[in-house]
This record gives sequence, C-alpha cells and structure tokens, in this order.
Amino acid sequence: MFSSPHDLVPKWVKKDDSFFVSIKGRVPSKYGWVKNVKPYTLEDFIKKDLESLGMDYGEISDDLKIKYKIFLDSVNKYNEGTPIQTYFAEYGILEKKIVQRFTKVFFYNVEE
Repeated sequence: MFSSPHDLVPKWVKKDDSFFVSIKGRVPSKYGWVKNVKPYTLEDFIKKDLESLGMDYGEISDDLKIKYKIFLDSVNKYNEGTPIQTYFAEYGILEKKIVQRFTKVFFYNVEE
C-alpha cells in the first residue's frame, strides 16, 4: 500500500482526508503497515502508481518525483510491521505549502 502525492489525490477527497491505497484496484485504507520488499527504483515505484491511475510516466513533473521520494524516505524511517497513518498539512501565511506527514499509530484494546 502506498499514498499518492497530494497532486494526485482525487478531487472528491475532503481536504483533511488522507489514506493509503493498494496498487491493485486502488482500495483505500486509513492505515498502512510498513513492509520490507525486494529493492526497486524510484522510477519503478512511480510507474506502478501512475499505471494504476491510468497515467503515463512522461506526464509527471520533477516536483512530483521529489514528492514520491519524500514519501519513500519517510516510510523507510519506520521498522517493518509498524502501523502508520498519513495526512497532508498546510503551512504558511503568505505562501501556502502543503506537506505530507506520517505518524506511527498505536492500537489499544479497550474493554469495558
């Protein structure tokens, strides 16, 4: 599962909603779990995401490539099996900037 950069999030998604999507069928999930996989290049990762969106790799800007790299670098900071959540935060007063953030998720077993 992965999260597309903010530029590729569908317009119907509310501004403060964020989620991961599967490559097969783009099924959304609020949480993602870090998993070790066989090595691949940034270009391979981007191509898989764009193919699942029906887009061509040539349509992607350098800025968007940087956002994909930031995503991969952010997820790589967590250990395998760690549940994480992602969201987009808007910063700035004069110049608005949207930044993707990741947080570790803690699940609790609450019994009443």
